[in-house]
Amino acid sequence: MKKILVKVLFCLFIIAGICSCGNKAKIDENGFFYDLDDAKKVAEKNDKNILLLLTSEGDDFASEDFLNNVVKTQEFTDTVAKDNVVVLFDFSQKSFEKTVVNPEATKKEQKAAEEYGLQMQKNFTFVNKLNIQVTPSIFYLTKEGYCIDQIRYYDGMTDASVLQSMIVTLGQDALELRTMIDATKTGTNLEKVIAIDNLLNSINPEYTILMLDLVEKIPEMDKSNESGLVGKYIVDIAEAKVLDFFINNDAFGAVQCYTSIFDNEYLDAEQKQYVRYMAAYMLLTSGSTEYGVVIKYLQDAVKINPDGEYTPMIQEFLNYVVQTIESVETTQQDSNAMPTLQ
Repeated sequence: MKKILVKVLFCLFIIAGICSCGNKAKIDENGFFYDLDDAKKVAEKNDKNILLLLTSEGDDFASEDFLNNVVKTQEFTDTVAKDNVVVLFDFSQKSFEKTVVNPEATKKEQKAAEEYGLQMQKNFTFVNKLNIQVTPSIFYLTKEGYCIDQIRYYDGMTDASVLQSMIVTLGQDALELRTMIDATKTGTNLEKVIAIDNLLNSINPEYTILMLDLVEKIPEMDKSNESGLVGKYIVDIAEAKVLDFFINNDAFGAVQCYTSIFDNEYLDAEQKQYVRYMAAYMLLTSGSTEYGVVIKYLQDAVKINPDGEYTPMIQEFLNYVVQTIESVETTQQDSNAMPTLQ
């Protein structure tokens, strides 16, 4: 199986070229969606779950076998695709070659190329959020795009019936998740907030990033923090944004996600300590030389929660940072003072 390499990022910025544009749903030559948002609209309308497939056709044998023996078969069409909305993200060289525009392309083709390139970038960002490392990968999602579970590809998945049986085994999990999702839509605002919290606590933490739309509702529905959960989810919202900035190599933007909630009224002392520590850590590891700012964030983190569980660790880290910076500055001063040979 092939790792989705960082070099793909470079390819995503190549202007693309062959797919549909405008408001039409984005569907590939196999009849599968390649825009998850389009798929969610259709899934919602037809009350179906979503099967998300991630491949690298032609670049690794596993993807090739999976597509040819499972996905591109009549059996798959008659069973899996009949009962689910299928989305295919392909990150192969073959797909990226489609982004090469003929010099004689029309303006319409160039526009379509640009939109395709943006879509590929959007899909790759989504994959990064799930920290997917290999292809093929398979995810079973609700109609809202929430993850029911990942279906592990293995060499014995030789035809569509194997995949269909694995989907069927997730039926009870899908029903239980559906019940919990539906609970977030009824009752008082407080009851909805508690239902969202229960839902988020019941799933794999790796997949909560896909439920950001629910998380963002909590501060709005519980402005008096009656649930006591608002601070927790304000931090979670900030960290979701941090991930976006991190994927785009914007360390300054990521740090700002933390600093913007330093004094948020809903955060308790431990949460305020945490965001200061994370801002300092991220700023330091970004290569920034704003050492004074890093030290201040850490000092404030210790001060704001002096008896906290993690305060000794943060104090130890602060001492290490101060000593390291002093050592570097001393070395630089000694280097500048060294006589030069004539």
